[in-house]
Amino acid sequence: MRTLFHAFGTRKKKKRSQRSGHIVRSIFLRKRNYVCRKKKKILDNEEAERKKKEKRELAREKKRHQQEEKEAQKRRKEEALVENKKKEEMQAKKENAKRKKELEKMKMKMKKGKRSSYVSSINSDDEVMEILMKGMGEEDEVGVSENDDKCAGCGTVW
Repeated sequence: MRTLFHAFGTRKKKKRSQRSGHIVRSIFLRKRNYVCRKKKKILDNEEAERKKKEKRELAREKKRHQQEEKEAQKRRKEEALVENKKKEEMQAKKENAKRKKELEKMKMKMKKGKRSSYVSSINSDDEVMEILMKGMGEEDEVGVSENDDKCAGCGTVW
């Protein structure tokens, strides 16, 4: 075959790596490429590990933040419940104080001699309370309570 190529003046061209002057260079290049690829792989693995660690750390931080937020919400709810209870207690105290003042006023009026014949027959404070509580009952559409108690002296509805 060689003679045949000679006859026509053409030879099959060798690859660069097969030429005699480039053998050393090709070995060097292959070795360098191998080392570079290996280094690149190592660097890529380190980068991937670093990213994974950062991701895990972010997930932990997010979880911790969510946990703190839940605890803060629980605390706020508990504080709101306590505040509501305090407000309700204060409201109840105010209402009780109002009722007591009204009862005291009624007692004072009775003591001053403005008693009606109906009220004068009452002997104790408990009976006065009952009558007053009856008068504070729910009003129907006319505006008069169900227990139409009227003062005999002045005619006011209790």
